[in-house]
Amino acid sequence: MAGVREKGDNRILAAFVECRDGLVRNLLKMCVRAEDVDDILQTTFMRALESNRSRQIISPKDYLFVISRNLVFKSMTSRTEEIRSEIDDAIAGTDAPDAADVAHYRQKLKAYEEALNTLPARSRQAIILRKFFGLSYKDIAHKIGVSVSSVEKYIAQGTLRCRDLMRVKGYYPDGESTHGKRADEDSMGQSASDT
Repeated sequence: MAGVREKGDNRILAAFVECRDGLVRNLLKMCVRAEDVDDILQTTFMRALESNRSRQIISPKDYLFVISRNLVFKSMTSRTEEIRSEIDDAIAGTDAPDAADVAHYRQKLKAYEEALNTLPARSRQAIILRKFFGLSYKDIAHKIGVSVSSVEKYIAQGTLRCRDLMRVKGYYPDGESTHGKRADEDSMGQSASDT
C-alpha cells in the first residue's frame, strides 16, 4: 500500500514540476498578486497530494490547474465578502441612514454582484480590477494579457450588460443612466479615457 501511495505522490510531483510555470502564468492572468503565487502553488500541491491519497487522479496536470483556479475563486469570494462587510461598516458609521435606504443599497449591491457573475470571465475580471481595485486600463490589459482596447471593450460591454440586468430588476428606470452619467462612464465615475 505504501508503494502505491509513493508512486501516486511521485506522479503528482512530476506533474507539478512540469506545469509549474504554466500554473504561475495562469495565476498571474487571474490577477493574483505576485507575492501570493507561491502560497497558492504550495496549497495546490498539498491538496493534490491529499486528494490523490484518497482516490487516483487520472490527469494530475489538469487537476493542479483546477485546484489553483478554485483557490483563486475562493479568495475572490472572500475578498467580495470583506468589501461587503466594509461597506456595511461604512454605512453603519455614517449619519444613520434609515433602514429602508440600507436595505435598498444592500439589495442593489447584491443585484450588481449577481449581474457581474453573468458576464464572461474577462469582462468580469476587467470590471472588478477597475471598479474595486482602481487599476488603470493599461494595468488591467497587462494583468489579463490583452490590449487596452480589448479592456475598454470588456468594461463597456460588461457595464452595459450589468446596467441592463439592473434595469430589469427595477434599479434604473428605462432610458435613465446611472445617476445621470454618460453611457461611456463606469459606475465609479471614471470615463473610458481615464487610464
